[in-house]
Amino acid sequence: MKKIFLLAMVAMMIATGCEHAIRTDVVDLKASKEAVLQIADEYKAAWNAEDIDALNQMIADDGLYCGTDPSEVLDKAALLDMWTTAFADSTDYSYQIDQRKIRMAPNGKSAILVEHLVISGWSSILHVRQTYQIIKTGDSWGIDFISWGFMVKNEDVEHLNKALE
Repeated sequence: MKKIFLLAMVAMMIATGCEHAIRTDVVDLKASKEAVLQIADEYKAAWNAEDIDALNQMIADDGLYCGTDPSEVLDKAALLDMWTTAFADSTDYSYQIDQRKIRMAPNGKSAILVEHLVISGWSSILHVRQTYQIIKTGDSWGIDFISWGFMVKNEDVEHLNKALE
């Protein structure tokens, strides 16, 4: 009996000693959020300055970009072409942000931003919701998803439907 007990104790000590410690990384969400907000502000500044080169550096090569028109599901090359065409126009597409919400991932490596925009050169009546994801790959941050959509108040939908008939 003593041998079985002693053998069981040795087996338990070996099993306990072989357990791997669970490693938890400490995430500084405040620093990550500040980095994301800096990218968002740089993106807005580059857009308003019509700086295609800066915008090109901010967006991911393999990203997904969706315009306000249903046909606008774009890769990076098509997005840059669309922007280049828009900026060649004399219309002022610069924007102001009415509202910005940010949702950080718990691991601090990505964020979703939602912004309500006024692009007065495009439409002072219809505002735009810009939703984009910023991710951290290695040590750098980049935009890998953008979606733009017009915002319509629920009470105005019927009026728009009638106007579009």
